[in-house]
Amino acid sequence: MKKNTKTILSVILSVISIIYVLPVLAVVMNSFKQNTFVKTDTFALPTGEMSAGFDNFIKGMTFGNYPFVKSVLYSVEITLLATFLILLCTSMAAWYIARVDSLLCKAVYFLCVFSMVVPMLKPTMISVGILEIMWVWNDYLLPVLVLDINKYRTIPIHIQYLKGSYGTVDLGATMALILMSIIPVIIFYLSCQKYIIKGVAAGAVKG
Repeated sequence: MKKNTKTILSVILSVISIIYVLPVLAVVMNSFKQNTFVKTDTFALPTGEMSAGFDNFIKGMTFGNYPFVKSVLYSVEITLLATFLILLCTSMAAWYIARVDSLLCKAVYFLCVFSMVVPMLKPTMISVGILEIMWVWNDYLLPVLVLDINKYRTIPIHIQYLKGSYGTVDLGATMALILMSIIPVIIFYLSCQKYIIKGVAAGAVKG
């Protein structure tokens, strides 16, 4: 009975894993595909006349008058700086809440404790830093609101500018840049995976 249950559970988890991986595979395939075939043959392999080689990557990196490398450097700079400031401020706030005996601090403390009803909301400092890095790296709205996008463009903003003057989008080039933007995240996640799992496991333990 236990063996059957494990088999069923393995099958279910495998299906869920495939569902999560499919969008990434679609991005990879379409990044090497001619723009006209991205919509019509989304999940087809980029072979024959559909193949664009590395043309989409070249076009995406050289589109307009703003270098893609510059956007990458700004994304790295903003991500590291923002993550450092977030961790610094939250650490100081946590110290203040723990040390100062006031009604406001107690209210904030109990709100934080209440959020720990969900185990995933109780990570360690290391895992918080890693989730914050991923969030800041992919953020689009805040940089658009606070940055001069004519001078400073992060990767999400750069990808947005692949639209043509009449609202047309080069999907092949867009997919190529999206792939280039998620590769560092995947590498970073895989290299820090043991710390993320450690943080989640620590958050799942009561007491």
